[in-house]
Amino acid sequence: MCWDSLGLTLRCARCHKHEPIPQDDYYRLLALITPAFNIQDWKDPKARAVPAVSPARKAEIDAHNESITKRVAKLQEQVKAVKQACRSRLMDANLAQLPEQIREETKAAVETPIKSRNEIQRYLVEKFGAKVAIKAEEVQKSLTEEEQAKIGRLTGKIAAENRQIQTHGWIQAVYDVGPPPATHLLNRGEFKNPGHEVSPGFVSVLSVGHDADGKIIRALSNSSGRRTALARWLTKPGVPASGLVARVVVNRVWQHLMGVGIVATSDNLGNSGARPTHPELLEWLTAEFVSNGWRFKPLIKQIMLSTIYRQASRRSVDEKSAGPNPRDVDPENHFLWQARLRRLESEAIRDTMLVVSGRFNATMGGTPVSLNFRRDGVVRFDEQKLPTPFTKWRRNLYLFQRRAYHLTMLSVFDQPVIVGSTCRRTPSAVVLQSLSMMNDPLALELAEHFAERLERPAGASREKQIKMAFRNALSRQPDASETAWSMKLLNQQMKRYQSTGVPPHKAERKAVMHLCRVLFNSSEFLYLK
Repeated sequence: MCWDSLGLTLRCARCHKHEPIPQDDYYRLLALITPAFNIQDWKDPKARAVPAVSPARKAEIDAHNESITKRVAKLQEQVKAVKQACRSRLMDANLAQLPEQIREETKAAVETPIKSRNEIQRYLVEKFGAKVAIKAEEVQKSLTEEEQAKIGRLTGKIAAENRQIQTHGWIQAVYDVGPPPATHLLNRGEFKNPGHEVSPGFVSVLSVGHDADGKIIRALSNSSGRRTALARWLTKPGVPASGLVARVVVNRVWQHLMGVGIVATSDNLGNSGARPTHPELLEWLTAEFVSNGWRFKPLIKQIMLSTIYRQASRRSVDEKSAGPNPRDVDPENHFLWQARLRRLESEAIRDTMLVVSGRFNATMGGTPVSLNFRRDGVVRFDEQKLPTPFTKWRRNLYLFQRRAYHLTMLSVFDQPVIVGSTCRRTPSAVVLQSLSMMNDPLALELAEHFAERLERPAGASREKQIKMAFRNALSRQPDASETAWSMKLLNQQMKRYQSTGVPPHKAERKAVMHLCRVLFNSSEFLYLK
């Protein structure tokens, strides 16, 4: 269990003392959340869902929808009555083929539920059921024009009523379930070997006075108050816990902007974690962060306006200049003599491709975009469940996420597995990434849209197409050599497609699409310099 806000990995303390954290502290922290995650009265996520509206608003919605449901039910009964009249006519026509003396008995036998039929009725159904049975398709075909018109009017009214149904969202909430269960220390971490009971409390080394014993926990009217007490302990001014939380926050903001935190192990600021490269800087930024009311924007602005942040990732070093070469003194760049070269995260790569190609869907909120998980391991959009074709171009934030299933292209670019918190991603550089950017269906489709976007403003001018492609993808103009090889690429691809019989206009667009693929796959597009 990793308590992200504290930047401490407490998993080891489950079985034995870890750093200055004894086993009892682990289980005391665990006791703070067991009322919500109560193993004696466990609820899965669906059972925990609560309306995303107030009780009064939900009552209004329910009352409104109930009146609609009643009106729709009456309309459906009228539709059913029209079809039943047609069914009765067909039944009478089929029964006319049977001897008159058994018609009524056969009709009654067919209309009686299977379990309620007597021996004679079962015989009649077995003997004549196929002759008198009426299928729904037959009823539909046999409706008169008047009946079809009436059903059409009723169906239109039903659709109009259903459009007035109001809905609300749901929240996967965490709340106390039943009375707090007893929490026992597990000897050697084995659930079959419980030890003494442990009362709720906090980490001793980060507590002051009676905080560690959990005496600040006060039951609330609708909960045990344990999670509330945990939140207050983490944010209480002037205590070690809140001081550590502030340092963790500042370190992760620095990590997000710089690539590596001042403490490299951003999920572990304990004794077993890395030492800070600039401890005084971390302390000063933390003090500024707290004095500014724990506001993120001033902290981000402060870091981004610094000369450290504004450095280039490529720094020319004059071999003849006085002083040591920084590449020799600090080859790992721990002391930040140049900016770190960082690749975009998987989500940012896809979102950037959407913006550049002109397909970005800026719709806010709503249901997640459905994905299709194929047996061969490939994950694509579930086209059949998309409300509109444009839905799949929404930001990555709105894609449906499962633990280990993401869009295939995102997985290639180190999309984390969602089984726990990921404080820092470990980027990789493998051949499959380049192959995916050149051949993945998603990359190819976006490259096609990128080429279409260039077609209108640039027209047939290849030079304009090249300039616009570079400006949109890389935010700069191409130099002479880049223009030359881009022109060469367009000519080669144009001839290739024309040789296969593709019309000139389509061949031109296909050639531009290949240039767009190259730009998507360039280091300048994928990396922050």
